[in-house]
Amino acid sequence: MKVLLVQPPVFGLTVKSRIIEPLALEILAATIKDEHTVKILDLRIEDKFDDDISDFNPDVIGFTCYICQVNFVKKYIKAAKKIKPDVKVIVGGEQPTHAPEDFNWPEVDYISMGDGDCSFPSLIQCIAKQDRDILSIPGVVTVNNGKLIFGAKKEIIHDLSVSPIPARELTQKYRSFYKFAGWDDLASISTSRGCMCRCNFCTIWKIRDGITAHFPIERVITELKMINEKNIYLCEAHSFQDINYMERLYDEIVKNNIHKNYMAYVRVNTAVKFIDLLRKWTGIGLKRVFIGIETVTNDRLNGFNKASSSSLNETAVNLLHDAGIEIMSSFIVDLDFDENDFKVLGEWVKKMNLTMPVYNIITPLPGNDLYENNRELLKDVPYEYFDFNHALLETKLPKEEFYKHLAQLYRDTYSNELSDYVKNKLEYTEEKMKKRKMTGELLARNIEMNNI
Repeated sequence: MKVLLVQPPVFGLTVKSRIIEPLALEILAATIKDEHTVKILDLRIEDKFDDDISDFNPDVIGFTCYICQVNFVKKYIKAAKKIKPDVKVIVGGEQPTHAPEDFNWPEVDYISMGDGDCSFPSLIQCIAKQDRDILSIPGVVTVNNGKLIFGAKKEIIHDLSVSPIPARELTQKYRSFYKFAGWDDLASISTSRGCMCRCNFCTIWKIRDGITAHFPIERVITELKMINEKNIYLCEAHSFQDINYMERLYDEIVKNNIHKNYMAYVRVNTAVKFIDLLRKWTGIGLKRVFIGIETVTNDRLNGFNKASSSSLNETAVNLLHDAGIEIMSSFIVDLDFDENDFKVLGEWVKKMNLTMPVYNIITPLPGNDLYENNRELLKDVPYEYFDFNHALLETKLPKEEFYKHLAQLYRDTYSNELSDYVKNKLEYTEEKMKKRKMTGELLARNIEMNNI
């Protein structure tokens, strides 16, 4: 059969600067490429959907979907069925796993919940053979006359050695477009799935019911050797959640003489406790970490179940800067923020010389408490607004003033002067400082344009 796998578009001014390869689709493609003809279409880069349906003429179309992409996916599915009514449509990914009821559309044939490494090829095989025993496949839901028919529970892979190496050759024509926050020549790789943490605003750990698993180190090394790109985005919830694993991976990267630059995810407490390991990793190319600081007051940190503190945040930032590691820091902008809260946050970010802060408006997502407690209020909110740039519930400040302060926060904390110490440690030239200021202006305009 011919199978078309689709990465939906996303909305916003800044999305073109933050496009990483569709790793999940590349893995799914690898599970079936030996028996079927597979194509990946990345609609973030090119919108040739109708042409691909007509020219490629797929038997099956698979969509991955995050919550803010639901309406995009619906539009493309309708278009596909109009062009080719008999094409089979599968939707999978984070939103179908959390909220399969959102895809109870007549145009959808199957919903795939969970990992998919084993269930997806089984589903494709059943479709090819017209096998009716589809509901025995883990995580597969059929859509039949307005009803969702659930079979075996969602798939959670415990042994990731069964997962194939991603079919990156299928995204070859797109690879020059993959970039993240100033890093071009970028490839993504996963060393693990799941998260051991239980932050109550996050739903990532809930996808796998709190279960974590790591890819075999030899598999990661094989991938790194196959990847041509210089920069590597470690695409997982928490790269350093298993310290022994990352020690062994470090040793193998050194042993195999692999030279790349890395960006990884790390928690505040991990950065403090295991700073020596992070320093070691700088010797093999660790340049940047994404770290969820979230807030600068202990009361709010406790409310988020972060298992951190304001003083620990400061220690982590100072240690990482001293190691020459740039920090992409994430903060939660709560709905009860007033003018002083924005001021306090901005002053702290500037005091700590953070170069790349990201301010996410707290967002109710299927699976977290904020969503479950406000379902009725959220039922008419467009899916594309669930993007961390919109306040979906009532704010303490008038909405217009709330967004004005948020936009100004970006401008202020991307245009401030950095200390000479941090500029030297992170190799910030005057040209890099100018680009940083331009980035802050773009992020501010993104907030303003999204909320006119």
